[in-house]
Amino acid sequence: MDNPQRITLTIAPIVEEICKVLPVLLFIRKKEHSGARTLTTLIVFCAMTSGVGFSIQESMYYFAISSREVGDLIALTIRAATTALMHGMTTAAFGIGVLILHKHILIPMLFGLLALSVSLHALFNLLLQTPLALLAVGMPVMMFFSGLILVRHIESKGNSSTENYK
Repeated sequence: MDNPQRITLTIAPIVEEICKVLPVLLFIRKKEHSGARTLTTLIVFCAMTSGVGFSIQESMYYFAISSREVGDLIALTIRAATTALMHGMTTAAFGIGVLILHKHILIPMLFGLLALSVSLHALFNLLLQTPLALLAVGMPVMMFFSGLILVRHIESKGNSSTENYK
């Protein structure tokens, strides 16, 4: 395995996921203000936004260093369309985990959620380089609809409210 491929498959998912989940960790502070507050599904949408924003920044970087030939622009367009949802959903998976576990959050659980996000990201990167690339492109879409169903289920159960987060 050469260095660029090693970075793409092993190092980049770890560094990128850490950078994307750091803002989400602000939601789990125990005491924001006085009074009891609950964590809402807003954390999931903020997490997804953090991931999509990261993807936009990353795509802008790749566009800036590209030769801007037609082939590069087509590849960048496809890349931007597929990775935006992937980055958003891997971070949203972390947010969903925090939402579900927020009353019993422990440091090992946060590392477990981070490991899940990193694993999903690394699997996406790995599958893109194989004949299963179409599966990789469909993976974030499946994650999106699964997450949407889960968040709606959590909201309908009344486990979240429209109050501010804890």
